[in-house]
Amino acid sequence: MATEVLMRNKYTGEQKKGFYGFSWTYFLFGFFVPMVRGDVGEGLKHLALALVTFGIYPIVQIFIYNKTYTRSLMGNGWELAGTPEQNQMAAAALGMGMAPMQQMQQPMMGAPQPMLVQAAPGQPMAQGIAVPQAQSPSVGGTQQTQQTQQTEEQPVNGHGSTQQLPPPGAA
Repeated sequence: MATEVLMRNKYTGEQKKGFYGFSWTYFLFGFFVPMVRGDVGEGLKHLALALVTFGIYPIVQIFIYNKTYTRSLMGNGWELAGTPEQNQMAAAALGMGMAPMQQMQQPMMGAPQPMLVQAAPGQPMAQGIAVPQAQSPSVGGTQQTQQTQQTEEQPVNGHGSTQQLPPPGAA
C-alpha cells in the first residue's frame, strides 16, 4: 500500500504529495500515472518499455514507481515536509537515511559531471566561470596554492571540453 508524504519545493514553496510503497495507481493505470503527475516524457518511456518487454516492465514498476517518483522530486529541489516522524519513516523507506538531500546530490557512477569552480574573493569571473586555482603538492605538511594563469582556453568540465574565454579586461 502506498504511503503519502508531504513535500515542499525549496525554491518556490509549492507543496505536493510524494509516495513510497506499492503503487495501486500504477497497477491500475500503468504508464498514464507519470503523465498525470506531469511527466509526459517518463510516461512515454514507460509505454515504450512496456511494449518492448511484453508487459514485464509495468509489473516491476508497481513495486518501485512511487519510490522512483519521490526520489526524482527530491533530486529536483523538493524536500520532505511532513512531521519529523513521517520524514524519518519516508527517508528510511526511500533508502535515504538521515541526510536525504545529501545522498540525492551524489553523482551517479559514470555520469558526466561538470566541474563547478567558485571564484575566490576579488577574483574575476569570465563568462560566469571562475578561473580555477591549481594546488601544488604538500610541502612540509602544509599545502600551498598558486594562482593559475588565465589562458585562451580553460577546461569547463571533467571531460576536457573547453570554452573560449575573452582576454582579460574585455567586456
